Amino acid sequence: MPLLHDSGTEGDGSLSDWHSWLDQLGRTDLPYQAGQRFSHAGLAIEAAVLGLGVALARLSLVTDYLANGALICPLALSTHTAFRYHLVALPQVAGLPEVMLFSDWLRTEASQTAAVVAHIEPEEKRLRAALNLPPAGVHST
Repeated sequence: MPLLHDSGTEGDGSLSDWHSWLDQLGRTDLPYQAGQRFSHAGLAIEAAVLGLGVALARLSLVTDYLANGALICPLALSTHTAFRYHLVALPQVAGLPEVMLFSDWLRTEASQTAAVVAHIEPEEKRLRAALNLPPAGVHST
């Protein structure tokens, strides 16, 4: 399958591009340059849904697609990215109902993503052992 690239991640330091993913798996010898490039992660994901190729994506962006069967995880190997998300608010507004509602919604979304991770995790462990790769989150230098 052709590789689909989110051009925004290439060289942004996030470690979310094909080169970084292969590097973290110790496989930079594989070709990764070819394939269609998209200016936004959502476009690359939609191209994958349409069957145009294989995309790398943050799990949080594809949880619904995985749940409804529009996408599958053909190779259950994850790597860490360099970026994190944080919800911050001023102390005087942190307790407002709107902020609490939004925070609760984010926690629900995160727990749904965690459920997908729990579903994929056993296959990832098996695959890492079969390929003699370190456990997820352990990087060899």
